[in-house]
Amino acid sequence: MELSKTQKRKGRILALQVLYSYEHNRSASIVDVFEAVSSIPEAGLSSNDTIRFAKSLCVLAVRYITHIDKVLSDYTDNWDITRLSSIDRNTLRLAAAEIISDHATPFAVVINEAVEIAKEYGTDESASFINGVLDAAKNEIQKINKE
Repeated sequence: MELSKTQKRKGRILALQVLYSYEHNRSASIVDVFEAVSSIPEAGLSSNDTIRFAKSLCVLAVRYITHIDKVLSDYTDNWDITRLSSIDRNTLRLAAAEIISDHATPFAVVINEAVEIAKEYGTDESASFINGVLDAAKNEIQKINKE
C-alpha cells in the first residue's frame, strides 16, 4: 500500500522521536525503543503502514549509523556529528536512512521533508543547515548500502 504524504510525514516524525529516544538509551535495542515510543497514545498513529515505514527507517538508520555519521561528518564543515544538536543529528540520520532505503522517494522530497521537520523541531538555523548538508551529501549517502 502506498502511503500518503501525511502518513509519511507522521512516520518520519515518529522515526525522529524514536531515534532521539534511542540515542539517550543505547542499552535498549532500537526495536524495543520503537515499540515503547510508538505505543504512546499521543503518537496518534492509526495506520500500520505508517508504523512499518517509521520502523524501517529507524532500523536502517541504526544498522548504518557508523557509515551515515561518517559521511555526514564529511559535510558538516569541521563539526563532528556528535557536536550537533540531537534533533539536527537525528533528522540527518533519518533522511540518510530514507535516501539509502529501497523507497522510491526522490532526493528532493526527502531533503524537503527533513527541512520541514527541522523547521518544526529544530532551531532557527536547523532547516538551512539540514538542507545544505543533505544536498551536498546525498550522492555519498546513497552509496552506503552498496558498501
